[in-house]
Amino acid sequence: MAEASGISLGQAARAIRTRPDQVATVWVSGTSPGRRRRWGTAVVLPLVLALTGCATVAPGLQQEGVQTHLLAVPAAPRGGSGSGPELLVAPPTARAGLDSPRMVYLQRPFEVSYYARNEWADTPARMLQPLLVQSVEAGGAFRAVVAGPSPAAADLRLDTEVLALQQEFLSESSVTRVALRAQVVDLASRRVVATETFEAVEPAVSGDPYGGVVAINRALERVLGELTAFVSRVGTARRSLPP
Repeated sequence: MAEASGISLGQAARAIRTRPDQVATVWVSGTSPGRRRRWGTAVVLPLVLALTGCATVAPGLQQEGVQTHLLAVPAAPRGGSGSGPELLVAPPTARAGLDSPRMVYLQRPFEVSYYARNEWADTPARMLQPLLVQSVEAGGAFRAVVAGPSPAAADLRLDTEVLALQQEFLSESSVTRVALRAQVVDLASRRVVATETFEAVEPAVSGDPYGGVVAINRALERVLGELTAFVSRVGTARRSLPP
């Protein structure tokens, strides 16, 4: 049988040969002229197998499990507890499109795409908070660094927002981009005392999702170093103010 539901085997095979990590999209004819129905790879693969009588799927078409990745940076040597104020690190937030475990890549400016079989172990914002605590604590500028929400008393609060955390295919070589916005709030006066944005771009070691993960973590390490220096300066300045 050469065709079923308006799609040939050749068309189905060609449609599935898309980017390995993307879901193929196939348009097939509907029940009436001029109508079409959109089918994904999950529908096309069984159709191809049924029509060919194959018991197995070709290696290039095998369904793979989802690969899960972590945001992780090397722990910096701790500088010891300082004599500065106490800092509360609030749970980070994230811009729209970055508030789920789905991994983002861009092939065109302003158009967000997600990998189908690769994702983060948690949302980037939730994975970021312990890394912020670890980095700022190692800076040694604060008497204590606490992850919020917490009933512990603190002098300053660090608010952060994930602005970018993505792999980009906008030129011949793939790069990754990490950007965070940070602001420090004086909890006694409820006043924002400092705000700054940090961004790092890192070449991907390879054009696949794992190469992007490695490069994102390298970029994140740079961003966290700059952010820690910024927060430490604010804490030092706060300590020098008269009571």
